[in-house]
Amino acid sequence: MFIGKKEKKPVFDLEGFGLLELNTDKSGSEWFGKVQNISKNHTIELSIEVEDNSSPSLNQVESIKRFTESIECIEQAIYKYIHDCFEGTKWQRTEEDLKKMYFLSAITLKSDNADIWVTLEPQIDVPTIFNYLPRLTLRNNEIVWSNLK
Repeated sequence: MFIGKKEKKPVFDLEGFGLLELNTDKSGSEWFGKVQNISKNHTIELSIEVEDNSSPSLNQVESIKRFTESIECIEQAIYKYIHDCFEGTKWQRTEEDLKKMYFLSAITLKSDNADIWVTLEPQIDVPTIFNYLPRLTLRNNEIVWSNLK
Protein backbone atom coordinates (compact mmCIF):
# COMPACT_ATOMS: atom_id res chain seq x y z
CA MET A 1 0.00 0.00 0.00
CA PHE A 2 1.38 3.36 -1.04
CA ILE A 3 0.78 6.25 1.27
CA GLY A 4 1.70 9.50 -0.36
CA LYS A 5 2.31 12.84 1.15
CA LYS A 6 -0.99 14.65 1.63
CA GLU A 7 -1.01 17.87 -0.32
CA LYS A 8 -1.77 20.90 1.80
CA LYS A 9 -4.93 22.71 0.66
CA PRO A 10 -4.92 26.45 0.07
CA VAL A 11 -6.42 28.43 2.95
CA PHE A 12 -8.40 31.68 2.92
CA ASP A 13 -8.78 33.69 6.12
CA LEU A 14 -12.31 35.08 6.04
CA GLU A 15 -11.97 37.92 8.49
CA GLY A 16 -14.36 37.57 11.40
CA PHE A 17 -15.25 33.98 10.50
CA GLY A 18 -12.07 31.91 10.39
CA LEU A 19 -10.15 29.80 7.92
CA LEU A 20 -11.72 28.25 4.84
CA GLU A 21 -10.05 25.54 2.74
CA LEU A 22 -10.30 25.25 -1.03
CA ASN A 23 -12.16 22.15 -2.21
CA THR A 24 -12.24 21.29 -5.90
CA ASP A 25 -13.95 18.56 -7.88
CA LYS A 26 -15.44 18.08 -11.34
CA SER A 27 -18.40 20.33 -10.50
CA GLY A 28 -16.28 23.32 -9.48
CA SER A 29 -14.46 24.97 -6.59
CA GLU A 30 -15.55 26.21 -3.22
CA TRP A 31 -14.00 27.58 -0.07
CA PHE A 32 -15.29 25.60 2.90
CA GLY A 33 -14.98 25.78 6.66
CA LYS A 34 -16.82 25.28 9.91
CA VAL A 35 -17.37 28.65 11.52
CA GLN A 36 -18.38 29.50 15.09
CA ASN A 37 -19.72 33.02 14.98
CA ILE A 38 -22.84 32.80 12.79
CA SER A 39 -24.87 30.87 15.34
CA LYS A 40 -24.63 31.31 19.09
CA ASN A 41 -25.08 27.61 19.83
CA HIS A 42 -23.12 25.62 17.24
CA THR A 43 -20.75 25.67 14.28
CA ILE A 44 -22.09 26.15 10.77
CA GLU A 45 -20.61 24.81 7.56
CA LEU A 46 -19.88 27.81 5.35
CA SER A 47 -19.14 27.41 1.64
CA ILE A 48 -18.38 30.05 -0.96
CA GLU A 49 -18.40 28.87 -4.58
CA VAL A 50 -15.74 30.45 -6.79
CA GLU A 51 -14.54 30.30 -10.38
CA ASP A 52 -11.14 28.84 -11.28
CA ASN A 53 -9.90 28.26 -7.69
CA SER A 54 -9.78 32.00 -7.04
CA SER A 55 -10.16 33.52 -3.62
CA PRO A 56 -13.63 34.79 -2.69
CA SER A 57 -14.24 38.22 -4.19
CA LEU A 58 -14.78 41.30 -2.07
CA ASN A 59 -18.45 41.21 -3.19
CA GLN A 60 -18.78 37.61 -1.96
CA VAL A 61 -17.20 38.43 1.39
CA GLU A 62 -19.55 41.41 1.78
CA SER A 63 -22.55 39.23 0.83
CA ILE A 64 -21.68 36.72 3.56
CA LYS A 65 -21.23 39.52 6.11
CA ARG A 66 -24.58 41.12 5.20
CA PHE A 67 -26.30 37.73 5.36
CA THR A 68 -24.90 36.92 8.79
CA GLU A 69 -25.75 40.39 10.13
CA SER A 70 -29.38 39.57 9.33
CA ILE A 71 -29.23 35.95 10.51
CA GLU A 72 -31.77 36.32 13.34
CA CYS A 73 -34.41 37.79 11.00
CA ILE A 74 -33.56 35.20 8.33
CA GLU A 75 -33.92 32.33 10.80
CA GLN A 76 -37.28 33.70 11.96
CA ALA A 77 -38.44 33.85 8.35
CA ILE A 78 -37.25 30.28 7.73
CA TYR A 79 -39.10 28.85 10.74
CA LYS A 80 -42.24 30.81 9.80
CA TYR A 81 -41.96 29.47 6.26
CA ILE A 82 -41.66 25.86 7.51
CA HIS A 83 -44.61 26.42 9.84
CA ASP A 84 -46.69 27.84 6.99
CA CYS A 85 -45.79 24.90 4.71
CA PHE A 86 -47.40 22.46 7.12
CA GLU A 87 -50.14 24.58 8.64
CA GLY A 88 -53.39 22.64 8.73
CA THR A 89 -51.70 19.25 8.20
CA LYS A 90 -50.90 16.45 10.62
CA TRP A 91 -47.28 17.70 10.61
CA GLN A 92 -48.15 21.19 11.81
CA ARG A 93 -45.92 22.41 14.65
CA THR A 94 -45.43 25.76 16.27
CA GLU A 95 -42.47 27.87 15.24
CA GLU A 96 -41.02 27.33 18.72
CA ASP A 97 -41.27 23.54 18.28
CA LEU A 98 -39.58 23.82 14.89
CA LYS A 99 -36.73 25.83 16.43
CA LYS A 100 -36.22 23.00 18.93
CA MET A 101 -36.36 20.37 16.17
CA TYR A 102 -34.05 21.92 13.58
CA PHE A 103 -30.97 24.12 13.55
CA LEU A 104 -29.18 25.99 10.79
CA SER A 105 -26.28 23.74 9.79
CA ALA A 106 -24.94 24.94 6.42
CA ILE A 107 -24.79 28.05 4.25
CA THR A 108 -23.50 28.09 0.67
CA LEU A 109 -23.03 31.30 -1.28
CA LYS A 110 -23.40 30.31 -4.92
CA SER A 111 -20.92 31.59 -7.51
CA ASP A 112 -23.51 33.98 -8.97
CA ASN A 113 -23.28 35.90 -5.66
CA ALA A 114 -27.08 36.11 -5.63
CA ASP A 115 -28.31 32.80 -4.23
CA ILE A 116 -27.58 31.39 -0.82
CA TRP A 117 -28.41 27.77 -0.10
CA VAL A 118 -29.40 27.05 3.49
CA THR A 119 -29.63 23.62 5.12
CA LEU A 120 -31.19 22.75 8.46
CA GLU A 121 -30.49 19.59 10.44
CA PRO A 122 -32.55 17.85 13.09
CA GLN A 123 -31.49 18.10 16.70
CA ILE A 124 -30.25 14.74 17.97
CA ASP A 125 -32.40 14.56 21.08
CA VAL A 126 -35.68 15.98 19.73
CA PRO A 127 -38.23 14.02 17.66
CA THR A 128 -38.66 15.59 14.22
CA ILE A 129 -41.46 15.58 11.65
CA PHE A 130 -39.38 15.05 8.49
CA ASN A 131 -37.12 12.22 7.37
CA TYR A 132 -34.91 14.58 5.35
CA LEU A 133 -33.00 17.83 5.75
CA PRO A 134 -34.98 21.01 5.06
CA ARG A 135 -33.18 22.95 2.31
CA LEU A 136 -33.96 26.44 1.08
CA THR A 137 -32.60 28.89 -1.47
CA LEU A 138 -32.58 32.57 -0.53
CA ARG A 139 -32.11 35.54 -2.82
CA ASN A 140 -31.98 39.01 -1.24
CA ASN A 141 -32.87 37.30 2.07
CA GLU A 142 -36.17 36.04 0.56
CA ILE A 143 -36.97 32.34 0.26
CA VAL A 144 -37.29 31.53 -3.45
CA TRP A 145 -37.19 27.71 -3.30
CA SER A 146 -37.37 24.86 -0.78
CA ASN A 147 -37.67 21.10 -0.75
CA LEU A 148 -40.68 21.45 1.57
CA LYS A 149 -43.31 22.31 -1.04
